Amino acid sequence: DNEFINYSPLVFKGARELASISEGSYLLSLGPEQLLGNMLCGKLASMKCKVSEGKSGSFFFTSHDGKFLVKTIYHREKVSLERILPHYFEFI
Repeated sequence: DNEFINYSPLVFKGARELASISEGSYLLSLGPEQLLGNMLCGKLASMKCKVSEGKSGSFFFTSHDGKFLVKTIYHREKVSLERILPHYFEFI
């Protein structure tokens, strides 16, 4: 079973604001209404999937409109991401 978890949502929200990406645009691309609406309409392939060719074997998904990229991560990557992300955000 897979689940979608938005790790560090406030940090990523800040990064989207720096990139002038509105919350509305983000939600139209990846929000629950968009994903559920597509599933209810039978559009199960609303996000395109690609398997990583790297060591991790992660999956990459692009939003239906191609604006956003979502990557699956393992627990060890999650731990590293949560440790460095606030510092990275300060850097950018």
